[in-house]
Amino acid sequence: MSNFEAFQYFAGLVASGQDHGVAVLDRAGALVAEFEFGEFGWREFQEKLAGYPSLALAAEALQGRLMDQLLMRGYTFFPVTPQNLNALLQRLAYPAEENTLSDARGLAEALRVFGAGWRPLTPQDPLLPEFRRVWGREKDLRTNLVALSARLGGALSRSFPEALTIFNWGGHDGWAFIEKYPLASILRRAKRQEIEEFLRSRDLWETPRREQCLELFAKTRQSRDRQIPSNQVADELREMAKTVSRCAFEWQKLQFLSVGILQMHPDFALFGPPPGELEVKKDEL
Repeated sequence: MSNFEAFQYFAGLVASGQDHGVAVLDRAGALVAEFEFGEFGWREFQEKLAGYPSLALAAEALQGRLMDQLLMRGYTFFPVTPQNLNALLQRLAYPAEENTLSDARGLAEALRVFGAGWRPLTPQDPLLPEFRRVWGREKDLRTNLVALSARLGGALSRSFPEALTIFNWGGHDGWAFIEKYPLASILRRAKRQEIEEFLRSRDLWETPRREQCLELFAKTRQSRDRQIPSNQVADELREMAKTVSRCAFEWQKLQFLSVGILQMHPDFALFGPPPGELEVKKDEL
């Protein structure tokens, strides 16, 4: 266990795709810093945290590159499983905003309030070689995913640029939309009921993305293509969307494999447990 009383600052790091949110609290719980950075912003991350010595940092144990970067840079890193992160945010009444900064503030607060019983992951951990084996495969898939996404985005910008707002969701729902409606001419021929059924099938009806899809549908009904792309172009876009989605699925499976390795750890119960869980585990011993 780390000497938790020695920490003067508590940070939460949450990643969503290529976007990372960081929040830093002092011992009294006051927010002293928060910022976002991208996939290649680790130097910026380290520079901004350099002014906070005696820092404890909690991060979701999902992305291997994130975990590896923290260990290589020497941070006292407390991994938190996705399930425990959700439970902690609910206990602290942090809203589910799909906002990395909000989640990072919640995670920092959870670490400050409950982290005395948590266990950090260290470079000396015996499971680290197994972690790094998975993280290497994850890195390769991530590289492929970025390249495939860029290729799909470029093709859309030429054939259906209006759909880039949907593509920029950067997830399976957006790629599924592109797969179903790869061209403006195809979306224009769809019925509104069909669009609504798609949104409900993807659990998007009660989200802001519903309006984005319906607005795009309305725009295609009001405009006409100067030159309608061929069916071959539509088929190519569909195939690219399928390929991106498959690659993302494989990448996500590897992310959860990292969580599976944590579950094999003899101290798994101490990796960011929700309030009350630690006492239950102790009573069972």
